[in-house]
Amino acid sequence: MDDGVAAVTLGDLVMEGVPAFRCGGDLLLAAREADDAGIERADLLGFGMGGRTALATAALAPERVHAVAAGGTHPYAEQTQCYRDWLAEGLESWAKVVEGTYGGLSDHTRNRIMANDPRAIAAAVALDRPDISDALTRSKVPILLFLGKDDPRYPLALSFAEQSGATVIGVAGYGCMTAATATRSIVLPRILKFFENPQRNTRIELIAAGLCDDLGARCRAD
Repeated sequence: MDDGVAAVTLGDLVMEGVPAFRCGGDLLLAAREADDAGIERADLLGFGMGGRTALATAALAPERVHAVAAGGTHPYAEQTQCYRDWLAEGLESWAKVVEGTYGGLSDHTRNRIMANDPRAIAAAVALDRPDISDALTRSKVPILLFLGKDDPRYPLALSFAEQSGATVIGVAGYGCMTAATATRSIVLPRILKFFENPQRNTRIELIAAGLCDDLGARCRAD
């Protein structure tokens, strides 16, 4: 990371020693938290809604962003009606959907889901997500996208890399939820290296499944 550039995580990802903004997907709330913390320009790291918020911040306020690493997301249009339906029944319903979709949740992950501000999440999914890919490309902000290779959004990440010069890291054998857990020991060193020298030149890296074997057991026990 450059001198004078802060690192910030958005949403549920945690990086030791780095401030985490629990903003859900609320872009204005993220901006207010950055202002309150005295951060003028930052490297943004987020997963899921936090990743989409990081991309939107770069697209709409590139002067505030040095580089972005976003997991489990893409900058293209996406319908969010299913999220609105789940949230209408409360965060407990949201947690049950996530648990059923991804084969269970650890107590830690469930607690983090339940600790979210439902108003911020509701604001994030109140409207379908627009296509911000062109604005993000014009922003010139270096972007790294990281996803499980089994995530259905992975091909969209590859398409955006071809369009914009973004970097994509795919984790073989992993889907959207497990890629978030894999961040700590598999992807995080690559993210930190990217933040140290962010560039816009299309690069695709596929992390072999063999590197994930030990992590898989730890993820299930987390």
